[in-house]
Amino acid sequence: MSLIRTIDQFCAHVRVSVSGTHLENLEPDLRPVHEALANLGLLEYLPLNQLQINGAAVYVVSGGSRPFQWQIDQLTASLRRKGYNVLEAVLTYLEAHATGFPAWTTSAAAVQARELLIPSATEFTHHYDIGGSRLTYQVLLPLMRKVERFDLEAMLSADYLAELKTQLMAGTLTPDNQLVLDNSLRPALTHLVVAKAVFEVGLSFNGAAVELNVYRPDNANAKEADASLDELLMPW
Repeated sequence: MSLIRTIDQFCAHVRVSVSGTHLENLEPDLRPVHEALANLGLLEYLPLNQLQINGAAVYVVSGGSRPFQWQIDQLTASLRRKGYNVLEAVLTYLEAHATGFPAWTTSAAAVQARELLIPSATEFTHHYDIGGSRLTYQVLLPLMRKVERFDLEAMLSADYLAELKTQLMAGTLTPDNQLVLDNSLRPALTHLVVAKAVFEVGLSFNGAAVELNVYRPDNANAKEADASLDELLMPW
């Protein structure tokens, strides 16, 4: 059963109109962690809320004024950001109070996070500014593991990297290793990850082709909509 049981409880975390919003429509997308639950639940429901579906076709909701697409995009981005950032706070709390949550402490997710040199979006932001975004951190995770394995291990030796990870997982970092991590390895790792992300995260596969992912606010009626691809790419 959902932890959010009434529409008023939902609206305490996400500012939507009580009138016309029905909890039963949101129920399939709700999961237990209140703020993340409400924001991510609405995020999943928002596209469906714009449409009506019957056995024959999909229709746009009729009647009344409709928001511009850029307004929907901004709302979607805001809900996603808030939801994932609350999850970041929850994960930080669980790790800081691990003795009170034995199921979390021994879970695969906790073990995998604990062995990373940079275990959270908050820690990543200390060395390279991603705005504390959990969503950005999740996207960068595969690259981070790759850089640890193929770049850091080659420079530091497999034995030393294994020593660091063993101490991180056990919570027994020596003062010298803590100093090396904070002053050298973590800053180096974040910048290496971001450098690789420019090229690797900028490309994706859709099953039929390779796509270039470049943000351009074409639907915001901004002047950038008329810019060429070269003008949109920032020089490095």
